[in-house]
Amino acid sequence: LALRTADGAWVYPAFQLDGRNRVVTGVARVLAEFRPDSADDEWMVAAFLAAGQPALGGRSIVEHLRDGGRVDDVLPLAAERADRWAMAA
Repeated sequence: LALRTADGAWVYPAFQLDGRNRVVTGVARVLAEFRPDSADDEWMVAAFLAAGQPALGGRSIVEHLRDGGRVDDVLPLAAERADRWAMAA
């Protein structure tokens, strides 16, 4: 996940990386559920991935994946959120 800052610089949020600076396994599959069409949408996706999820006991999707959780357990959460945002647009 790459994010563009207000001054046009690209940043890569550290929360999506493991201890060896590789993207946490499963993050790409979760990101594929979203179709951001603006920079604001990318920031919303980043906030969603980093936010605690009640269905995961308060852990974020990235924490769940980093701790070895199954990506199939979080894909429905991402799909539901992506659908909700699409309906609101």
